[in-house]
Amino acid sequence: MKKEQYIKILNNNIRQSAEKLGLGHQWTFQHDNDPKHTAKVVKKWLADKNINVLQWPSQSPDLNPIENLWSELKIRVMARRPSNLKELELIAKDEWAKIPVETCKKLNGVLEDDLAHELHELLLNRAQVLRDDRKSLGGNVLRTLYTSSVQFQGAEVQLQDLTFSTTPPKSSKEFSFYPPFPGQDSGLTWGGKKFEELPIVHIKATYNNTHIQVTDSEGQSMARTSCGTEGFRNIKKSTPIAAQTTGIAAAAKAQAKGVTFVRVLVKGLGPGRLSAIKGLTMGGLEIVSITDNTPVPHNGCRPRKARRM
Repeated sequence: MKKEQYIKILNNNIRQSAEKLGLGHQWTFQHDNDPKHTAKVVKKWLADKNINVLQWPSQSPDLNPIENLWSELKIRVMARRPSNLKELELIAKDEWAKIPVETCKKLNGVLEDDLAHELHELLLNRAQVLRDDRKSLGGNVLRTLYTSSVQFQGAEVQLQDLTFSTTPPKSSKEFSFYPPFPGQDSGLTWGGKKFEELPIVHIKATYNNTHIQVTDSEGQSMARTSCGTEGFRNIKKSTPIAAQTTGIAAAAKAQAKGVTFVRVLVKGLGPGRLSAIKGLTMGGLEIVSITDNTPVPHNGCRPRKARRM
C-alpha cells in the first residue's frame, strides 16, 4: 500500500468511523513506525486534523494489554461476519458496548493516567447509550454471509491496528477473509459467484513478451492480448512497461464482457509477470487470488551446455 492510498483510507474510512462512533474530536492515532505511517504527507494530514500521534512499536511488550484489548474486539466483530461498512459500524458499536469495564483496568500502568481514565469513563458512559442505539435499530443486526473480501479491504485496514484477550469463538475459526485452497469448500462469493466459478486471467511471461488471456471458469476464451498486439515490438528494454499496458488493455476487454472479479494464473519467469498483474488492477479488475503455474523441472530433460564467454 502506498502513502497516498493510506491517506485516502484515513480520510474516508477511519476518521468518519471515529466520528460516527462518538469518540469525539480528541482521539489518538497509534502507528507501528511503518514507512507509510510516518510519511511526511501523513504527518501533515494528522497535524492539519489536530490528531495526537503516539509512536509506539507494534511489538513492544508494554503494549500487550492494549493489543489484546483491540484483538478481542476484532474477534467479536469478525465472528458476526459483516457484509459491508455500514453493518461493520453497527456491529462494532454493539460489541463495544459488551466489553466489560474491568478489562480497561488492566491498562493501568501501560497508558498514561489521564488516557487510561478517559478510556475507563468512555466505557462507563457509552455502554448504556450504545445499548439504547441497538434497541432503536431493531435489535440484533442481521448476520448475513460475507459476500466480498474485496469490499472489506478498507474495513480490514480499520481493524488491523486495533490489535482485549479471551478464547476466540468457534465460529471465528471457520471464517476467513482469504480465498479457499483448491478443492476446499467455502461460502465466500464474489459478485454472486463462488471461487470455482470466477473467470481466470492467464498470464504467460516470456523474456521478450507477455501474453494475457481471459477465460471463464470452463476455459472458454473471453479476451486475449499481448505486448506485440498493443504496439510494443522489438523493444526489449521496456518489457515491464509493455506488460503493464497490456494488463490495462486486457482488463478493459474483460470489463466489457462483464467481468469484475478474477483469478490470476501466472506462468513463466519473464520480467513482465508482476507488471501485468499491476496493470490488471489499474484497469479496474478485482483480483481474488494469484497462482504461480510456472513449470519447474525435477531433474527432467538435460539442460543445454553452459555458455562460454
